[in-house]
Amino acid sequence: MVDIPGFLDTNDFFGTFIPGYVAITLYLFLFYPSLILDRDAGLEADIFLAIVFIIAGPTIGLAVRQFQRTIRFLWSRRNKAGRTEADLFALEYAEVRILAEEQEKKELDRAEATMDFAISTAIVLVGLVLYDIGNTLIFNPSIHVPIVAFSGILLAGSYADWKYSFGQTYYRLKSKYNVDLQQPADAPPSPPAMPPPAG
Repeated sequence: MVDIPGFLDTNDFFGTFIPGYVAITLYLFLFYPSLILDRDAGLEADIFLAIVFIIAGPTIGLAVRQFQRTIRFLWSRRNKAGRTEADLFALEYAEVRILAEEQEKKELDRAEATMDFAISTAIVLVGLVLYDIGNTLIFNPSIHVPIVAFSGILLAGSYADWKYSFGQTYYRLKSKYNVDLQQPADAPPSPPAMPPPAG
C-alpha cells in the first residue's frame, strides 16, 4: 500500500487542494497542451510542479471553495425563515463541535471535505466548459456534455453526502449531546408587555 505524505493526508487536501489541481491541470491540458506535452516548448518539470502543486492549485482550490460556500450561505439566508434556520443550525453545530470528542470532529470534517470536493470540482468543470465555449464560440457535445453530466453526478453525490454522511453524523452527535437550541443567541429579545391603560 502506498503511504500518503502527512501533509497530503488531510481534509484540506481532499476538500480544497484537489479541486484546484483539477482546475489548473485540465486548463493547461485543454487550452495549452504544448506547455505540458512539448518538451522543447513546454515548461520544465520542476517549474510545472511548482506552479500546479505549490502556487496555482491550492490558491484556485481555496478560492473555489470559498465561492461555493458563500453561495450556499447566501442561499440559506434568502428569506426570513431561511435566515432563522441557518442561524439556529450554526449555533447548534458550534455547540456540537464544542462537546464532541476529537474523533467525532474528524468524522464531521471528513464528511464536510467530501462535500467540498464534489461541489468545488463540479464548479471547476462547468467553469472550464463555459470558458471553452466562450473562447471558441463552439459547443462540442462530445466533450462538453459528458463533462457537464459528470458535474451533475458530483453535485448529486454532494447532496447524498450532506444527507447521509454529514447529516447522519451531525444529528447523531446532536442527539448524543442533547443539543437543541430553540432560538439563536443573537435573536432580539421579546418586546416588553404593554403597561395597563391608566385609570
